Amino acid sequence: MRRRAWLAGLAAAVPIQALATCHCIEPAIRQAYDHSGVIAMVQIQVIEPLPDGGVRAEAEVFRAWKGNLQKMVTFVARSGCDYPVAPGEEHLLYFTIEDGDRLETARCRGNRPVAESAVSLHWLNRFGQVGAIAEESDR
Repeated sequence: MRRRAWLAGLAAAVPIQALATCHCIEPAIRQAYDHSGVIAMVQIQVIEPLPDGGVRAEAEVFRAWKGNLQKMVTFVARSGCDYPVAPGEEHLLYFTIEDGDRLETARCRGNRPVAESAVSLHWLNRFGQVGAIAEESDR
């Protein structure tokens, strides 16, 4: 009975979004590669919060694997399991390609800050298919 009262009190005090946090086990590099549409090393330029709690971000691409990208890309980090990014940060991001050209990512995809990506970058440079980066005028 006490436990139920404690849980009810906790539920009343903690916002629903906080209770719905994302829990997962990060995939092995090969698994993350296989489940992505394209992978990129980027620097985040701009983020815009979305009404559903996710973010839309614009990023400059420095390296790409498994597909070709424009020098500047826009992507969505979905709510619930969004991967946190901030302007100026550099990340290695594993994207899915939705509706033909919309890039999306989330936690549990293998994403990580570039500063923590040495092992992933070594694997990608050894086994990954290198992609091209096109300037805007190359469209």
